[in-house]
Amino acid sequence: MNSQPIFARTRMLIGMTGMIILIHFPPVMAQILPATSVFAVDMSFHEPNGFDKRLLIVDKGGILWQTGNLEDVKKNHTAQSASNRQDDKPDPVQAYPIRNHVKSVSALYAVFIIDDNDILWGWGKTANGQLLISTDSNIVIPEKDPIKILTDVQSVLGNDYTVLAIRKDNTLWAWGHSSTLRGDNLPGPLNRPRKILDHVVTVVNSDNHAVALKEDGTLWTWGNNECGGLGNGHSGYENYRPTPMDMGLFRGKRILSIAARSNENIVLTENNTLWYWGNDNGYKPYCMNEPVSLPEPLKKKIPEKLEKLVYEKTYLWGGALYALDTGHTLYYMASVNPDPSYDIDVTKIDKNVSEVISTTDWLAILKKDGTVWIKKYPHTNEPFISVHFVQPKQNDHDYK
Repeated sequence: MNSQPIFARTRMLIGMTGMIILIHFPPVMAQILPATSVFAVDMSFHEPNGFDKRLLIVDKGGILWQTGNLEDVKKNHTAQSASNRQDDKPDPVQAYPIRNHVKSVSALYAVFIIDDNDILWGWGKTANGQLLISTDSNIVIPEKDPIKILTDVQSVLGNDYTVLAIRKDNTLWAWGHSSTLRGDNLPGPLNRPRKILDHVVTVVNSDNHAVALKEDGTLWTWGNNECGGLGNGHSGYENYRPTPMDMGLFRGKRILSIAARSNENIVLTENNTLWYWGNDNGYKPYCMNEPVSLPEPLKKKIPEKLEKLVYEKTYLWGGALYALDTGHTLYYMASVNPDPSYDIDVTKIDKNVSEVISTTDWLAILKKDGTVWIKKYPHTNEPFISVHFVQPKQNDHDYK
């Protein structure tokens, strides 16, 4: 795995040839391609109105695809399964390409893409200054006319209020509404990118605080520290500027992966140890339990040879965690907490997985063969649904 920021991603594909269908968005004729014709490389969940959840997928050819509302996808899948299913294969979901020349994508209410010239573009809701427009604006930037935000960008991570981007020189830049997450202590929205840290290889954002891993292996934290999320031995205040953690707390072990959720943090070190600090506040203005203000190793049995961590993005208390091992097996670990009274319930989700992303109630996985699969209620026995790609004959949304 590379040292890119930990973002949501996933993929799976089943192809059918010879079928011609009419696409409703955009309204052009298209042909379903076989599975070997499209290879996904990146993905992100998109919530254009807070309720309608979609999945954005970038393929190897630089095309950005979009599913419909995932709730409708699941309803259609369930109806087809009950009426005419002949086998246990998942029903296809069509994704509609809307833009070319894309390398990666990150989205929530707004959409951010990096094109093949390493330029960062954005469209969608302009609230909170994410698209360089005043926070009190009700303007929605259309897909066909995106805003150029920043050049020489290698990765981007957005949330409701603040956007974090790492440029090719490994500088970290931030903008948006929250001065806490921006790391600058300036009042109001910031409608232009500002550099906040050098030599960064990975950054994660919990909505309350941020954690960055530098090239020298050190961790830097900033943001809300109400539940001890900054890992500095204290709680109950905010640190508006990036501050280094005491790396001696990790006993000299190299950090492989980091994840953050609410006010919690999980770090994986090279000796296959998980370290925890902070505490879940259940998205309430107080801590659910006594904060853990310094990193503590989890003294519980976990899968061997772990390589990457992704916290479940949910509004429910519990601290569930996804983890990939070096053999590309995906695990779901519930009740991640240093309290000895808690056991870690480990469930094997799938094999041959390259990336994983999650949002409230939804999971998406990107398989090594470039295919994309989605699933609701990831910790249940609900089946995965495969995503089909539909190649248009023309694309009038191409901005180049």
